[in-house]
Amino acid sequence: MLAWLKEYHTEMLIWTGKEKFTHAEHDEIVDRLEANDIDGSEMALLKHLERSRALYAK
Repeated sequence: MLAWLKEYHTEMLIWTGKEKFTHAEHDEIVDRLEANDIDGSEMALLKHLERSRALYAK
């Protein structure tokens, strides 16, 4: 997803040096969705959005 954003929507990205952490969060969300863990995927998604929201709230 970050590669797609970098290619087409660079202005939306804020590079903080924590891209590997973001990838890990996305992997967790996808893994939980694949496992049909609805509550876990919701929790992982909310955690990711809350953390990243601070970057874009400025």
